[in-house]
Amino acid sequence: MLIRLRDLQSLSAVSEDGGRHHVSDLMGAQAEPSVTHVVTRLAGWFERHGCAVRADAFGTPDLDAGTWPSALSKDAAEDAGAGGIVAVLCDPDTTPAPAQVAQAEGSGPLANLSDLHGLPVRAADGTRAGTVMDMVIDTDARRVAMLVVETGGGTNQRVVPAEVFDRIDWVGGTVHLKCGADPVSGAPDLHEVGTAIEGHWYNRVLAYYGFG
Repeated sequence: MLIRLRDLQSLSAVSEDGGRHHVSDLMGAQAEPSVTHVVTRLAGWFERHGCAVRADAFGTPDLDAGTWPSALSKDAAEDAGAGGIVAVLCDPDTTPAPAQVAQAEGSGPLANLSDLHGLPVRAADGTRAGTVMDMVIDTDARRVAMLVVETGGGTNQRVVPAEVFDRIDWVGGTVHLKCGADPVSGAPDLHEVGTAIEGHWYNRVLAYYGFG
């Protein structure tokens, strides 16, 4: 399913006992546009505790119900870091830091995907192509499928697929593209679609950029 990050952040992660837990962010590997963990703020058993749950523990989001089914459970939260689905369970009123989760997983550097918001987007020649205002997540493939880039003084929401990313400089705070600025300014606009982003529209985006 293709869904904007801001829409995912409005959902409740539903645990096995039917409890609802706020989705606050997603984490991914810095080296690639992946989604590795869902950051949640728990209710019920560990009220207000933040935790990082592995993304493969989640099913298909239900936008109408405002829910995101998961295999999250009280036992899984208690066994955080023990090879289960919960990587880190934090103290109340805190959420896990990417470095903390990476250490628990023994993985490479991770980042909160919401940190991409507001970053400048640079074309292949170094010119500014826009500013990141959101991203589209493929929840089935667990990856960032597209960035939503603000151009034209905030009037446009152009989309840039992951296939066009050159690299994300998390230290310098810049997204670098393989293409020029002109293709971005003329790209399909996210205003063309509603909450549900259809696969055929995504395929049209890929074709516009010369993929597929």
